[in-house]
Amino acid sequence: GKELNDRNSYSGRAHSMVNKFVASGSLLAGNGVVSCEEMTNVVYIFQTTLEEIKVAGDMSNISGVNQSILHGFNYSPKKAPFPGWIKYGTYFSENNTWWPYLRNWLDYKARLSALMQNSVQQADIAILPPLEDMWSALGQQRDPFPQKWHPAYAHDLWENLHENGNGCDYVSEHVIQQSTVKNGQLTFGPRAYKTLLLMEVESLDPETAGKLEDFVKKGGKIVCIGTRPYKSVGFSNAARKDAEVQAVINRITQKYPDRFVSVNAPSDTEPLTQWYQKVQKELELTPYVQIDKPDKFLTQNYYKSGNRDIFFFTNLHIEKGHDVHVVFPDAVKGKKAWLWDAETGKRYILPQQGQEQDLHFGPAESKLIVFDKERDGEVYRPLAEESGNPIVVAGLWDVKAVHVDKSVKEFQVDSLADFNTLPFPWFRHFAGEIYYSIDVDVENPGEIHVLDAGLTHLGVTELILNGEKIGAKWYGNRKFDVSGKLVSGKNRITIKVTTLLGNYTKSLTNNPPAQRFASMRGYRSIGLEGPVKLY
Repeated sequence: GKELNDRNSYSGRAHSMVNKFVASGSLLAGNGVVSCEEMTNVVYIFQTTLEEIKVAGDMSNISGVNQSILHGFNYSPKKAPFPGWIKYGTYFSENNTWWPYLRNWLDYKARLSALMQNSVQQADIAILPPLEDMWSALGQQRDPFPQKWHPAYAHDLWENLHENGNGCDYVSEHVIQQSTVKNGQLTFGPRAYKTLLLMEVESLDPETAGKLEDFVKKGGKIVCIGTRPYKSVGFSNAARKDAEVQAVINRITQKYPDRFVSVNAPSDTEPLTQWYQKVQKELELTPYVQIDKPDKFLTQNYYKSGNRDIFFFTNLHIEKGHDVHVVFPDAVKGKKAWLWDAETGKRYILPQQGQEQDLHFGPAESKLIVFDKERDGEVYRPLAEESGNPIVVAGLWDVKAVHVDKSVKEFQVDSLADFNTLPFPWFRHFAGEIYYSIDVDVENPGEIHVLDAGLTHLGVTELILNGEKIGAKWYGNRKFDVSGKLVSGKNRITIKVTTLLGNYTKSLTNNPPAQRFASMRGYRSIGLEGPVKLY
């Protein structure tokens, strides 16, 4: 959370640096395919969870990426000792503990990519960053990791528009100069914008200023953030060009005060999400989706594909859920509302139809809300909410821990906790699979629909019930649908937790590839802490 809110660091938010610029350029050029190198992990190679990979991938997709190039699979000769040859990059390797579950994320990612490559991301707001001013004052910066920002939120502003239901592209002066104005919109190739945000822009080429005047005159809206342009660029004929820019800006300021407006720049301490929420309301910048409780961790993109309206929402917070009431645009009127499940490929009719929807997002959860003319399908049934009298699964747990070094320990515990907090030294450097098993009596199995495994520390959680594999949860809430799976009387519950490699690699003191990355993060919690509940 701290990293996501830091405007002066790219740590934890590399997606907001160059990705949005490149995605905007691809859309403006009429291409639409946006690739990026994804999961280039140079620090926490052995400590990265599938959950963190999902959130990072969702960030890429929100920025406009629809073709992710993973970094990367570690090709090593068989004779190379564990962990093999490593330069850097997330440890996508058959030696990784979560390798058997990687397919879950790959299938999810592939479905999103297919959908996004075959639809068009919508945007009716353009953002002009002050690139000329930045180059004049600071010199050209190295993207995607610039050392200086101008302004501090230059790479982040787009996020706040999307968090508040809008869609936007970044543009340049060249794009504006080559644009035409049609029906009150600034049009370049296949893209058209009804609003242009000037992000603390002080300098403009006179030709750009002239295009802005034409845009405002024909019904467009320009919002100047922090300052209005008041000078030209370069030293050639500077005085004359400055006067030209000033004359244009003064003219449209006086003639079109309702369409050429100014707002204060956000302060260094003001949350950008809430700052833009106020700007959006005051200036009536109509969003595609009205979101009643915007949050910096909940964001969205709007796509169109044929007669379908597609909305991709994702909650980027790994620990907290979020509930919102949203109002979709008039374009969806008369269409059926669906939930498309990118994990399974299944489609469900939403029980709540119409433009207004109440949406719940668990930690790290994403949703595809789709409106189209299809009529027949299965109605979506969310997991039941926790009842007032859940069965808390407690007692003596049989534990079997299978280490990646092939050693095995079997023992019993009477409570669930982080193994790093318990007097089990063997677990200090454990990595592998931990099986927790217990018998529980159920009187009325037909009344039980959910098993909530509670807190799993940084691992994948798989449920086995009476010998039957129910499923695996690799992010978010560890809740399983057990409808019809329980029997009257004794039921054998087994919860399998697959841990990370990180703690184990710390013990490999004579292994240079392991030690290169093992020391970059401390020991992390492992195991199942629960509480495990049936309701």
